[in-house]
Amino acid sequence: MQAVSIRNVQKQYGKVPVLKALNLDIAAGDFTVLLGASGCGKSTLLSIIAGLEDPTEGRVMIGERDVTLLPPKARNIAMVFQSYALYPTMTVEQNMSFGLRMAGQPKAEIGRRLQWAAELLQLGPYMARKPADLSGGQRQRVAIGRAIVREADIYLFDEPLSNLDAKLRAEMRMEIRKLHQRLGATMVYVTHDQVEAMTMATRIAVMRHGVVEQYDTPKAIYDQPQTLYVAGFIGSPGMNFLHGRLQQDAAGPQIVVGGQAISLNGYGFRQAPAAPLDAVLGVRPEDLSLAGTGQALLKGVAVESCELLGADTIVWLQAGEQRLALRCSPAQAPEAGSRVDLHFEVARASVFDRATEQRL
Repeated sequence: MQAVSIRNVQKQYGKVPVLKALNLDIAAGDFTVLLGASGCGKSTLLSIIAGLEDPTEGRVMIGERDVTLLPPKARNIAMVFQSYALYPTMTVEQNMSFGLRMAGQPKAEIGRRLQWAAELLQLGPYMARKPADLSGGQRQRVAIGRAIVREADIYLFDEPLSNLDAKLRAEMRMEIRKLHQRLGATMVYVTHDQVEAMTMATRIAVMRHGVVEQYDTPKAIYDQPQTLYVAGFIGSPGMNFLHGRLQQDAAGPQIVVGGQAISLNGYGFRQAPAAPLDAVLGVRPEDLSLAGTGQALLKGVAVESCELLGADTIVWLQAGEQRLALRCSPAQAPEAGSRVDLHFEVARASVFDRATEQRL
């Protein structure tokens, strides 16, 4: 396993910038997910790591080697694509061994690697079958098996689960996680699905407009998003945003939301504002609750509708011009059309500068 270092990588197509002086250090053995909306540059970055695209500027390091100008075959990488890309006339065994045979590996070595991969991915009973005789999940396992028999330094995954149904995606997420734990290999995985990112990654790089907005563990990104974009992108529903005015009073910093002052004293601002500024208070839907006596921080909020999701209910609320979501149990859900008072733990909230969109 090897580390991957991206140094000031830029990519332009004509005059259109796709990646903008991007820096990223992926530690050896990490499972890093490149997460973002379509067009953010995540697949382009993966292609640059693979050598399928050349950066306009910058360097790519795998371990101690500068591989920026090396072709894919010289980088010792393996890649799994969104489409299975299996040869329909070949058996599973032939598909998985094709790259090794083309590289001139000895038959004994090919047999050893095939047996290892087949056991790891539970493909033993299917080795003589052709892709048409396999389910979607089995085909994806064959595509992964074809990659891991390479015994590469880096494994790259480009949205490999996009073509599977929800049940198969959940199963394959678990399979890929177990695969990473067993191999201990460095893996870089591209997806727009935050559930895949949160459940599989050791670290997530949230990308937007060709830059990495935050690179951290899933828990850190969820609990302490560093920008408004990350806060809103991660979570379903996303974080609630309340626009207000951040200011100092005799007791310390406070944010005024809808005419109500909420004390933020003792919650570790990086730098307390010297003058009042426009700010955004962020609260996760599961951190909102119906207020008990004397607890209300937001009063008289209108209940628009409720969505039953089985064990949970999402309650949609309207606080002035701002729409909020509250996650609660079905038994706690208020009636649509009623008004409620809300409470939240201030320690669990986030505060952002509205102008810079940076966490305060």
